[in-house]
Amino acid sequence: MKVQRRAIDSLEFSKMSFRHDSGVPIFTDVSFRFPMDKCLWLHSDQSGSGATTLMQILSGLWMPTEGDYQISGLSVPQTTFEDFLPFRLNIGYAFDTGGLLHNQTVLENLMLPLLYHQIYDYKEAQTQVVNLLRSFEIDRFAKLRPSLIPGSVRKLAVLLRPLLLQPELLILDEPWVGLNDQSVLQYKSLLLERRQKYNLRHILLSSRDSSRMHGLADLHLEINDGNQPWQIKSLQTEKNVVGL
Repeated sequence: MKVQRRAIDSLEFSKMSFRHDSGVPIFTDVSFRFPMDKCLWLHSDQSGSGATTLMQILSGLWMPTEGDYQISGLSVPQTTFEDFLPFRLNIGYAFDTGGLLHNQTVLENLMLPLLYHQIYDYKEAQTQVVNLLRSFEIDRFAKLRPSLIPGSVRKLAVLLRPLLLQPELLILDEPWVGLNDQSVLQYKSLLLERRQKYNLRHILLSSRDSSRMHGLADLHLEINDGNQPWQIKSLQTEKNVVGL
């Protein structure tokens, strides 16, 4: 049975803490309400600051060690897989580490979520994927496996895959790494188009490359210290607009 999506209207941490199996704390007692209907740039100058971990928690892939994470008022740690699925269908994410299946072609990798969630039949899913790949002039790699294509093409495939589900929330971890300037500009244009004409409402993007954020991000969140109150700044004024 096809699952109906649920709207993502709020993302909130309540006294959220997280530590890895080693016991080293990454976040401690963080309470924070994320701004919605914005492109929020998460930035850190420090290695190991927890940016990737934060994105994985927001995606629902990892759970807080303590405290709560709520999506539209629903406690993610306390919900079942079935109850969370309507939200997961509205969340797209791409991580710097990749995520493509090595035994599947690029075409099969990008078609997989469309077929698994019964968004399209096989023929329409194939058409959607090929058209998207063609718009970036990488459709000639569609029938090759990830290990046989250039790293920049593999990265583009990772970034394009979540957009095929037309999510409300898009979470991107270091999307510009491995892309040339032309690909970055084209992908940014695609995101802006999806925000204006499609279902994409919220973008959370972590990047250390400030030069490529202009024209896309609305707000800036510095997360160098997981224990301090986080401050959101307008990218235009660099003045604090939210402090929680």
